Amino acid sequence: MKKILLFLKCMLLLGLFFLLTDCKSNEPIIPDPVGTVQDNMINCHYDCTSISPDGCKGSFLIDYDNNLFGMGSDEGFIQFISLGATKGIGEIDQIPDKPASYWGWKSEIKQGYGYIGADWDNAGSEMPVGVRFFRLFVVDYIKNTSGEVIGAIVKHQSPFEIKPNTSEITVSETEINFPLTTDGNLTHKTLTISPLNNWTATSSEPWLGVYINSINTITIGLAINTFEEIEFFNGKTATVTIKMKGLPDKIITVNIGTVLS
Repeated sequence: MKKILLFLKCMLLLGLFFLLTDCKSNEPIIPDPVGTVQDNMINCHYDCTSISPDGCKGSFLIDYDNNLFGMGSDEGFIQFISLGATKGIGEIDQIPDKPASYWGWKSEIKQGYGYIGADWDNAGSEMPVGVRFFRLFVVDYIKNTSGEVIGAIVKHQSPFEIKPNTSEITVSETEINFPLTTDGNLTHKTLTISPLNNWTATSSEPWLGVYINSINTITIGLAINTFEEIEFFNGKTATVTIKMKGLPDKIITVNIGTVLS
């Protein structure tokens, strides 16, 4: 009798184990977001497949050491941050609020890992400039007949936009006063933008430059190189407009002085 009871207990535990295992395997899978693209990427030992996600100015590839490697030109660059193990691209639903030092031009590819890419659009001589985010997931490795990893199957989706967790765009300064001087150190200012989401910045005047420093910082620059240019800039005012979907625009006012220093 004791043997029968022991057998029944064992069967009960075994059944419970399989039930729990089955439940776990039947967890709902988050579908791929609209606009997801799947690509086979071969590394630079063999092909150097390059991808530029939808709307991005930069591109990326898989380098000789099987790292995602962001590339660019005068108009745009791409950086990455790894999110670690992820169930799929649909599970990537946040942009990590990490300092610029956490983002890099390359990141090791790992099967089942998720990533956020940041495309810097410096726009050349045009406006606006801005940062556009995209999400990426490594589905599987691509191997040759010898078992060597020669690339990866990836999914990517752009633009990746999240719902803002704040009611307004914050900028470290909203009014800048440049003295009228030929000292270049006094005619540029670096500003921080938050929250971390897709953004653009546009100058109202062609003589006031806006340049990207990192995923959330810009430098506003005024080029006064000679005393002959002083008269042109004397007492001028311009604005820089920061845009972020779902939030009111933020206006930065730039005033040029009238007294030489």
